[in-house]
Amino acid sequence: MAEQDPIKHVVLLIMENHSFDQMLGRLQAIYPELDGVNIDAIDPRFNLDSTGNKVFQIPTDEQQVPLDPKHENRFVLDQIANHNSGFVIDFEKNVPENQPIDRQYVMGYYLLDRLPALHELARNFTVCDRWFSSLPGPTWPNRFFALSGTSSGRVRMPQGPLDPDSMKCSHKINSRSLIACAKQESPGVFTITIFPVRSCSTASDFQRILPDIP
Repeated sequence: MAEQDPIKHVVLLIMENHSFDQMLGRLQAIYPELDGVNIDAIDPRFNLDSTGNKVFQIPTDEQQVPLDPKHENRFVLDQIANHNSGFVIDFEKNVPENQPIDRQYVMGYYLLDRLPALHELARNFTVCDRWFSSLPGPTWPNRFFALSGTSSGRVRMPQGPLDPDSMKCSHKINSRSLIACAKQESPGVFTITIFPVRSCSTASDFQRILPDIP
């Protein structure tokens, strides 16, 4: 069976803090079924700001926005509420000293081939019709979901090695094959270990390999 499997490598590309529309939305020009940015739409998408003004999706060339939108769980829940209509208001309310141009960056998207490496990959390999993060929240819980299928119920970014959200967790990816362990070694430094279940046939073996996992 293994000899017949044409898949030799799986590459997992994790990109954070960017929306599907912003990065790949204009690929709808190539793949009409893709749920992206339709510049010919009669009713283009927008968010309202706090004064009721419409902030539309427009092309951007900004490589790094000067003000970063919030992406902790409580902020993201407000952003995606009512069919993704809260991004601009949440940014306006929670990011100090933001100006109208900053709020426009939140709704910006890249034209086709403005991100040559990413768009070339999307042209030649599988691209989903849309994407969603594993949970509406920050970087590390989503990384652990991507690599081990769980964040053990945590939705916050760890604040240090003693933080209870420091992600000392293990998860059996497949009941007969692999276990993944993720733990924080020091502030901002995490390790992820994936090993065969057969290497821990007893409880003592498991504790030997993962001594910090209760």
